[in-house]
Amino acid sequence: MQGRQERDLANQAAQTLDVMWHNLQHGLVRQVADYFTDLVGPIKNLQETTTIVPADETAYQQAADTFLVGSILYLFYKLLFTAPRPTNLLAFKKVEHSRRVKRTANLAANNLIDPWRGNVLQALASNLESVGSQVSMAGRAVMSARQNGASAQLQNAASDHFDLVKKHWTECAERTRNLVDEAIDAKAFIKAQETGILKETDRIEDSVDQHCLTSVVNGTTSIALRANRVLQVAMRETVNSEDPIYVDRVNEAAQWLRATITPMVADTKKMVLAMDNPDAREHWRVSSRNLVEAVSNVGQVVAPSYLHPFVSTTIPPSYAYHHKVNGLVGSKFGVSDEIPVAEMRQLHVQGGPSCGRSDDNSRPLSPETDIEDEFNYPMPEENQPIMAAAHALHQEARLWSSRDNELIAATKRIAGLMAKLSQVVRSGMLFISRQYRVCETADLTDTMSVPEDVLFVQ
Repeated sequence: MQGRQERDLANQAAQTLDVMWHNLQHGLVRQVADYFTDLVGPIKNLQETTTIVPADETAYQQAADTFLVGSILYLFYKLLFTAPRPTNLLAFKKVEHSRRVKRTANLAANNLIDPWRGNVLQALASNLESVGSQVSMAGRAVMSARQNGASAQLQNAASDHFDLVKKHWTECAERTRNLVDEAIDAKAFIKAQETGILKETDRIEDSVDQHCLTSVVNGTTSIALRANRVLQVAMRETVNSEDPIYVDRVNEAAQWLRATITPMVADTKKMVLAMDNPDAREHWRVSSRNLVEAVSNVGQVVAPSYLHPFVSTTIPPSYAYHHKVNGLVGSKFGVSDEIPVAEMRQLHVQGGPSCGRSDDNSRPLSPETDIEDEFNYPMPEENQPIMAAAHALHQEARLWSSRDNELIAATKRIAGLMAKLSQVVRSGMLFISRQYRVCETADLTDTMSVPEDVLFVQ
């Protein structure tokens, strides 16, 4: 009798843990869908404010707050129903954007089956938080140099440094997003994006009723970015799949979704220019429904990922055939250009009154002036101290421009030479190991060989 009660309690505990795990997974997917949709938008706005003449400290501070400060989802307070709500809401509302992304990435890193990728994701997330503050300070240096009438050489140096730090943060954010996408269920992620698109659509409806142009533009841009994220995840599925039928189905669904983004943006533009026109609004509703249906279709086609810790070791054969588990995919799938965000920016100029600011004063990105050495070596392993030091040196040196700076240029070349040295040393050790194994095998073969007199007798 007692053994039966213990088994019942164990089963109840297992079921409770399973429910908690699925709730946490749902919260993680929702965080990724919200925080990793538009990573570079705030940093682009921050760069645009540094080009305003005369310098506008208030505008820069607002852009810096948008980049560095944001509201955090009460993940554990929403998922664990027995936990009390926080009393000091203001302390939770202002959290650094980079730190928020870091926390979400750390949660995703714990969800990866491959521990090596989990460690890489945690390192990238920590780097995002540190580089985020450097981006803000570098942008303020650019604005201060122009405001104080510094020399042209000093202004160019400040701008180049800001561009390098911004580029480093963007690349790190994209790599982080790629690894985070591997840590979550693709099907659940697409469903979360569909829910977000529906919420943005409802907000746009309310904004049109209130004739708020800025909210309509921001909502449409958010919908386009969410659709683009669905395309990225779909393309990752096709790269990681070995089933041609599955790849064709996903490509067909992605092509349908790609074809619905531009009409939705175009209909939004027409609706904004004539908010009181019911026909324009109805056309926008039809195009929005088509986009939502296309996103839902992609979610139906994409196969679910088996990331549960109790079933990850027993992946069904059908799934193993469809996917390469934890296959690392590059960050560029060629879908980011499908979003006509530039057309949405024009609505601020062509439309009615808006609280947004035009992009006339925005400075285009300067051409690459840095002397970048090729550094496409693999990530260091535990037994590669030279390669680890080379990677650390390269990460620090790439934050500075090597133009008119021999020290930085020499540092970058040293990092590349150290990486080559690590590969040469590793290759040499492997060659010596192979030679030793060959000699050992030859000696063993010699001791086990048949004597010559026996061969002659036979």
